[in-house]
Amino acid sequence: MPDNRGFRRSLFVLGIFCLLAVGCEDDPEIVSDGPATVGEVQFEVQNYELRYLELTDDDGQTIEYPDPVLAVYVEVTNVGEDEVVYEPQHDARELTEARHFMLYEALDQTEEIDWETFSPTAIPGVELQEGHWEPQLQDSQTLGADESIEDVLLFEPPERDDMELMLSAPPTAHRGDVPAFIQFDYSRPEPEGRSVYQVGDVIEFNGVSFQVTEIVQDYLELEDDGEEGFSDEPLLMIRYTIENESDDTIEYDARHDEVARDEGPIIQAGEADFARVRFPGSLEPVGQKGSVEIEPGESVEDFATFDRPTSAVDAATFVLPADYFGQSGTVRVTFSYTPEDVEEPEELQ
Repeated sequence: MPDNRGFRRSLFVLGIFCLLAVGCEDDPEIVSDGPATVGEVQFEVQNYELRYLELTDDDGQTIEYPDPVLAVYVEVTNVGEDEVVYEPQHDARELTEARHFMLYEALDQTEEIDWETFSPTAIPGVELQEGHWEPQLQDSQTLGADESIEDVLLFEPPERDDMELMLSAPPTAHRGDVPAFIQFDYSRPEPEGRSVYQVGDVIEFNGVSFQVTEIVQDYLELEDDGEEGFSDEPLLMIRYTIENESDDTIEYDARHDEVARDEGPIIQAGEADFARVRFPGSLEPVGQKGSVEIEPGESVEDFATFDRPTSAVDAATFVLPADYFGQSGTVRVTFSYTPEDVEEPEELQ
């Protein structure tokens, strides 16, 4: 299974940004719905989204973060003549107004702001425990005159669905003495980042296709040292096909006998318990594959087995790591479930 990780919460160190401490005579400016320029560097919020992050580490393993984050896309432009160095700091554990981008609930600009006691409500930042998200810059960038870059800042989703937010760009990101503030409207969007498919959909993975072809409730035929029989109870079987459309041989390793839950396919369905079935000793499900090499142009059919819950489920999701067939990512196929009356095989009758 993908490795599920929690985010580290970057703490905001709300030491009040005191203008007197830096000897600045000018108050910061709050710009609404547009670019803010300070120290000959321009900052503009391009857009934002809620996103589930699914990353690939250096070993090719999928790292999945179960909670969505607020991703704020910011464009940084050098509007001066001298070069500007932009230093990403996405791994910071503590955030300060002077050194880091920060996100706040917007201030009421109808009232006079006392900048010496400036302390708005902060939205916690997010630091990834492992892996890095490709859109985020990792290395410093040198911007010549009129050059721009885009970076992505990660925060926890705001508690309210509709509100105004305010992003601050720190003095270390420009040539000024005080942060640049950009105020923008926030309306909670639907989270993106997880592609969920239906039974019958063909899912493409870099030259390899995966398709859940059928969901069956039936007794499973078993073999024990050449003797054939059936499971004691009807089971839920997820049947699927893997086709190698690439030019290279791939290996499919189903790992049906793995003991740990995180080492095999699962079904996510709220309170309903679809436990994966494992057979002891010499019992082998008839037709189930082990480790198979799939040559270019060939395909393999296999299935995963689960216990049947006694109650119906409107939406369940079959989840399989794509590294089972040598690819990066995760298969997610949704289906509804209602327990069926299954006739016993004649042998059991």
